[in-house]
Amino acid sequence: MKNLFITGYDSNTVWMLDWFLKNFNENSDTPILTYDFDDFSAPVQNAKNWFKKPFAMLDAVSKVDKVCWLDIDMHIKQNIDGIFDHVEPNKLAMVEDVPWSRRRGEKWHNSGVVAFQGKPQILQDWASEIALNPIVGDQEVLHSMLTSPLKRMIHITDLPREYNTLRIDFIDGTNPNNPKIVHWTATGSVTLPGSMASKRPGVSVPWPIAVPRRRRRYALDSIARLSRMWMGGTTIPSSSAN
Repeated sequence: MKNLFITGYDSNTVWMLDWFLKNFNENSDTPILTYDFDDFSAPVQNAKNWFKKPFAMLDAVSKVDKVCWLDIDMHIKQNIDGIFDHVEPNKLAMVEDVPWSRRRGEKWHNSGVVAFQGKPQILQDWASEIALNPIVGDQEVLHSMLTSPLKRMIHITDLPREYNTLRIDFIDGTNPNNPKIVHWTATGSVTLPGSMASKRPGVSVPWPIAVPRRRRRYALDSIARLSRMWMGGTTIPSSSAN
């Protein structure tokens, strides 16, 4: 059984990559593959790069058995390798977005963490729908496809909330006691743990942030892990995620 974490970034979010990978490598023994969405080709018309997420998932799972997508604004605080134990065939494993569910009066799932095995039909349909109609964000597109509680039950399995605790959960008082992942869902400017400050274009940063000179496809020391874990000691073949 081969498992893989993946994440994605572009020129607006690459500054978070070192912070994300540092926390990841301290809390996981599973390989991770990073996608540069400025270079990764996907049929999203002129939509924002985050709509490429489902296409990266489909690309990654061609190499392994199970994949877990992580948004790059995730603060990984504890070991998260057990997330793959919650994956069910033909489903996406996701955490309920409790703050959004309360605000909208219906159940939502947050697409910051998505784990799956193989190529569930819902994942393929999600990518197809984004190619046709990339509205608001990838999470909103997926939600629009799950128009009834029955559809949601068929296609989504609930992950424990400790695997994706939202920044707004702490504001609302709905956070679990001991989250493994805190999802900062940054809008505007927010200070991230570990002396990293988040910014969007045009927002000043309190201190300089070092951006890698070369965008890396593999996470820090994950190349060595990949070599040890893959059959024959070879790494993942090159793909369009460079």
